[in-house]
Amino acid sequence: MTKSQPRLRRSLGGALLTGLALLASGCAASDAASGESSGADVTTVSIGPTNSYQSLSVAQTTGLLEDVLAERDAQVEWKGPFPAFAPALEAANAGDIEVGTGGLTNYITAITSGTPVVVIGIEDISASVGIVATKESAVTEVADLRGKKVAVNKGGTGEYLLLRALEQSEIAPSEVEFVYLAPEDAASAFNSGSVDAWATWDQYFASAQLVPGATVVVTGTDIDNLNWTFQWVTQEFAEAHPELVQTITATLAESSQAAATDPEIIAELYRTNGASEEVIDLILSWPPYTFYPIGDAEIAMLEQHAADLADYGLIDQAPDLNGTYFKFEE
Repeated sequence: MTKSQPRLRRSLGGALLTGLALLASGCAASDAASGESSGADVTTVSIGPTNSYQSLSVAQTTGLLEDVLAERDAQVEWKGPFPAFAPALEAANAGDIEVGTGGLTNYITAITSGTPVVVIGIEDISASVGIVATKESAVTEVADLRGKKVAVNKGGTGEYLLLRALEQSEIAPSEVEFVYLAPEDAASAFNSGSVDAWATWDQYFASAQLVPGATVVVTGTDIDNLNWTFQWVTQEFAEAHPELVQTITATLAESSQAAATDPEIIAELYRTNGASEEVIDLILSWPPYTFYPIGDAEIAMLEQHAADLADYGLIDQAPDLNGTYFKFEE
C-alpha cells in the first residue's frame, strides 16, 4: 500500500517547462508509443528517498513524479524516508525499493562491495556538508582536530569529508580519532560532548551548527567536495525499463528547478520530516541544488571521486564504473 505523505503541489508550468523539463512529458509520450506503454510492464515503482533535500524528495513533496508516471498508468509507492544510503540499499537488496538516493561515496563503495546501483543523476550539495566542532573542544580549524574525536559514518559522507579535510591540511588520519557512528548516534554523541566534532550533512549539519557555541570548522565548498548527492535505480530496474528511467531522470531535473524557484517546497519537505523552523531557516540560506543527468563530464567526475577514495584508503582500488551509470539521452 502506498505510504501517504502531505504534498505541496505547485504549478510547474511556464519557464520551468523548458530543457530537460520538457523531456519528462516527451519521454512519457514516446514510451507509450514504443511498447513500454502506459506502464504495461511496470504498474508500481517503489521509491525510497532520504530524509533530506534533493530532487527525489522534492518530487515526492510536489507530487510531480506521480503525475508524470500516472500518464503511463504507473503508480508510485513511497518508502522511507531513510536516514542514509545504507538502509536504503538494504531495502533495495530486499526488493523493497527500486529508486533511491545517497552520497557518491556510497555509490563507489557499493560497487566495490558487490552490490552496485546505477546512478542516474547528481547534485552538488557542498554547502550543506561539513565538519562542526563543539564549544568545549576549542576547535576552530582543521589543524585543531589533531588528537580529537570526530564522529563520522564509516565509508560514507562523514568519513570522506574528514579524510579530504585532513589531506588538504596535510594532517595524517592517524593524528585524529575516527569515531564511527550512525547519524542519530552521532547527534547524541555531539550533543553530549562524547565527541569533539562531527563530519556530517544536511539537516544533521544544520542542527549541529545550532548547538550553542558550536563552530563550523569547514564546509564541503571549502575542500572542493566531490561527494555529491546521487539519484539511483537498481541494476535490474535499469536493464528492464530504460525508457522509464529516462522519464524519471527528466522529471527529477524539473523537480530541481521547481525547488530553486520556490523555496517553500524545500521548507515543506523538512516540516514533513520533523525539522524545526530554526533548522529550516538555516537550510534555506544554502544555495539550491541543481540536478545534472549523467553525461561525459559527470562520468569524469565519478571516476575522479573513485580515484580519490582509493587514495584515501576507503577502497582498495578505483573500480571500473562501466555499467553503473545511466547516460541520459537528450
